[in-house]
Amino acid sequence: MSFKNGRVAKVCIWLTKAKEAMGLLLIAYAFFYLLFGFFVKPGFQGLDLFTFLQMAFASFFVGVVRQTVIPPGVLNRWRGILWLVSGVVITVGFSLFFDWFGGFPIWCPLVFWGLMAAGFAAMIMEYYFELHQETRLLNVKLEQFQSGKAAERTDHAEG
Repeated sequence: MSFKNGRVAKVCIWLTKAKEAMGLLLIAYAFFYLLFGFFVKPGFQGLDLFTFLQMAFASFFVGVVRQTVIPPGVLNRWRGILWLVSGVVITVGFSLFFDWFGGFPIWCPLVFWGLMAAGFAAMIMEYYFELHQETRLLNVKLEQFQSGKAAERTDHAEG
């Protein structure tokens, strides 16, 4: 087994996919938190480092759960639902435990949680579409390969 197909390569890809989800979620967490603060909270100062780090850990855990629950190439309804629920539980849990929305109106965390749930659902749909496109491309390539093999057999039979 070569290095590029070995265990280290698989772990690197796995972690990169988890960090990809983490990055998207961290941006979404921070963006909506800052947006709510700007429009709702008078004299809002921004996002402090401690809250940002909490958001980073929450998004990291959601990304790791995604990679664990939905391994590459394996997506079904129950895995998608499990990841969506897990992501919402982690997001809600961190935001409540660390009081991200202390001093905000009650609708802010509710809207935030709803937006995050919708984002998780959109990420599942993106993954589904990606798998569908890869499957279609593989089928096209398989047909091309089989057509080439059929043409080779015909050429050998005639010759």
